[in-house]
Amino acid sequence: MKQLLLFPAIILTFLMTFSGFSQSYKIDERRIYSWDPNKVPADWELEATEILTYANGGNKETKIVGYAMPGMELSYQNIKTYNVNNDIETDLKQIWNNISMQWIDTSQDSYTYYAGTSNVKDITTYSFILGYNTSKELYEFSGNDITKITYQEAELGTLVNTEKSEYAYLAPGQPNQELEYEWNGSDWDLIERSTATYSPGLREVIVEEYNGSSYNLFERYLTYYTISIEKDDEHVQQSWNGSAYVNSDRELSTYNANNNKEVYAFQTWLSNAWVNEAKFEMDYSVAAPLSTESFENESFKVFPNPTSDVINIASKIAIDKVELYNVLGKKVMQSTNTKQLNVERLGAGIYVLKVFNSNKSATKKIVIK
Repeated sequence: MKQLLLFPAIILTFLMTFSGFSQSYKIDERRIYSWDPNKVPADWELEATEILTYANGGNKETKIVGYAMPGMELSYQNIKTYNVNNDIETDLKQIWNNISMQWIDTSQDSYTYYAGTSNVKDITTYSFILGYNTSKELYEFSGNDITKITYQEAELGTLVNTEKSEYAYLAPGQPNQELEYEWNGSDWDLIERSTATYSPGLREVIVEEYNGSSYNLFERYLTYYTISIEKDDEHVQQSWNGSAYVNSDRELSTYNANNNKEVYAFQTWLSNAWVNEAKFEMDYSVAAPLSTESFENESFKVFPNPTSDVINIASKIAIDKVELYNVLGKKVMQSTNTKQLNVERLGAGIYVLKVFNSNKSATKKIVIK
């Protein structure tokens, strides 16, 4: 499993998510691209756009809606709930049914916590399609550091052990060893060891497979960073070929002036060169503390829709400004006239209207004909 020690984007995102970490910025939109080598010249292809909704502009998203591109067609969404400590409790995943024109539940992750803390105790995944829990992760801590994760999966509807990972630390928040075990039906078999070393701007993780009596080199992970290890610039995965490490995969991240990750790109090593595979682009705005007030899509209406000339906006909450985006995620219009937009000059197609109230925002899909 080795995710937590080997991949800083996973371990540190996890720790920030479940320890009540707060930040000043939130992601409003995320665009997902795949690399198309058949284009002339080869270029990125926009596959999906995700619009994130927050209860009132806080940094804990309550809804993520995914639109398939091109065309900005509804595709999937996540709906999240939080407890009184602002820790996530449920993450419901749904897909859009174009025939019935409704959302279909697919699965839900449910979180429980150790009493009096934000340390997650377990995460259980329920499948609405199968009608039972399909997996579970159980966590143990020392302070705020994870010491053990036990993984379970369903066999004939019953959760059974599959793998576990145990962690040791150089200092709080700085893991340096992971032991990975596999369940053989009655006991745990050691299968892998990962060891991390730290130097300024770099963390190196050596992965070794255990054959029952000794360890053999298997993989290496190199994490380079400038700002901090939580905000890595480059993450390289390599495999051992018997005499040297060979590149396998790479992840590259770039940050804006506020140290928010703007681009996250994935590459594979092919013919002695890095080849693009996929990337994420994120847009941010300032986040406000989460409260019980809600600013959802139902808070405002737009009409007519479809339209060919003007968009009228009616809202239960005061609106500060409105923005209009095309299917490529490019902002094509912005106005402080929050009652009406003239869209006569825009081409026919599907657009996303975003309205703002203080640090709150919500969106509607608009069709211009």
